[in-house]
Amino acid sequence: MNGFKRFKSTLAFRSYDYRRLINKRLLDSYDDVSQHIICDIDKTYLETNSENAMQMIKIAFEEAKDKITVPGASPCLIAAKWTDPYSLCPSGIDLKTRSLHFVSASPPQLRKILEEKLQQDGLDWNSDCFKNQAYNLRKGKIGLLRHHVAYKTATMLEIMQEAKAGSEFYLIGDSAEFDAYIYLGLALYLRGVMSIATYEKYLLAGGVQTSVAKDLKSLMEDKPAVAIAGILIRDVPGFSFVEHHPLTQYVKLFDDYFQAVFVFIAWGLIDADALGKLAVQFHNEHNFSRESLVSTLISARSLFIRQAEILRHIEETIENLKSAGPLHEFSNLGQFTLPKSLDEINLSEAAILREAELWVQKLTETA
Repeated sequence: MNGFKRFKSTLAFRSYDYRRLINKRLLDSYDDVSQHIICDIDKTYLETNSENAMQMIKIAFEEAKDKITVPGASPCLIAAKWTDPYSLCPSGIDLKTRSLHFVSASPPQLRKILEEKLQQDGLDWNSDCFKNQAYNLRKGKIGLLRHHVAYKTATMLEIMQEAKAGSEFYLIGDSAEFDAYIYLGLALYLRGVMSIATYEKYLLAGGVQTSVAKDLKSLMEDKPAVAIAGILIRDVPGFSFVEHHPLTQYVKLFDDYFQAVFVFIAWGLIDADALGKLAVQFHNEHNFSRESLVSTLISARSLFIRQAEILRHIEETIENLKSAGPLHEFSNLGQFTLPKSLDEINLSEAAILREAELWVQKLTETA
């Protein structure tokens, strides 16, 4: 092929460049941190209603004070990012932090408002990324405005490539979109369960355009030496989580952020010493009833049956909540469970692809 034909071929291949969607900003370096949290924003951190054009337009004109944080999301993330957000360590001991990254499908024009909202909630974070939806509009890709598989995959890979080798990532998303599918696919690829060729097919099954999936290969080939250690998915009211075993057994679904606190305690990201103060904060500042808090505490006992120190904090917190006055009836949540460890995945690549296609079919039917 002569040079001109190669140039034309390259232009055709690059006619839609997913890289133009990524509007990433680094606020604080994280190359010396070994644990990282990546959190979605819409419907994961903020209560966002953007199911039609009018709702999306309304969101564009909202101010920071109009944004509604999902109850408990801010104290949960603050506690997970900082080893000691409540000054429990002896004075003079340096606080260690984890890195926190926000990945949003909102356009970068909303960054200033969302930044103001996050600061109001007391958060500090290392990077944020917004989706350049204007590029999709210019390219006439209206159908890709709500399709985020390539964008989120590429963004998370870029974040992970800047982390030091051996780092662990914990991903938080929601049930309203393909977050679980995106997160799990990346986890399987990073762990070597899927080859790059199989991962490309996984992305194609998830609706990524053929040219984009091939173009993503250049980013995927620079495989970061990191692992996804846990996946948390918020079960958004009005959006049923689409389960599909055996794949979704590696994902932890949570109803509220007090439940997420216990997952983070189990994963070693939140110190159980902070449990009492967190419970008070959830009740006083985020409108969690004492009944709902006690229900979660009771159900969480099963996670720590052999960890006496954590059980002690749970029992003390229950007693403190009960001492504030008589409790009304509350629901029995049953035993709290963790997802199956990602270290235990033993599916073949063919089985993963087969199940992924069935999962996408379910996801599409419920969208």
